[in-house]
Amino acid sequence: IRDWRGLEEQTADSWLREKLGGMAYEKVWAPLLKGKFGDYYDQIGMPWFWSKIQTRFASRQGIRGREMLGYPTGSFDTVFDRLRSTIESQGGEIQLSAPVV
Repeated sequence: IRDWRGLEEQTADSWLREKLGGMAYEKVWAPLLKGKFGDYYDQIGMPWFWSKIQTRFASRQGIRGREMLGYPTGSFDTVFDRLRSTIESQGGEIQLSAPVV
């Protein structure tokens, strides 16, 4: 699949069940989605799932190559902490759980 737009109306749950069959889905993908999204696992859009798979394949050199993705040392908390301190040092304010208008 080269373009995610044809997947917009589908959930990853329904698409994977249809394409892979129930047993393969339940053994491999359902546990991964449930682990990441909890009770919302069956509401995740297929475009999101497609983008994750696409990113992994695009990061490889050839089909059997290793992934070449970068992750920050100390998790993304390190990045977010630095971003927060920079915003606040310049007089900015971060509002968590605030409605986005």
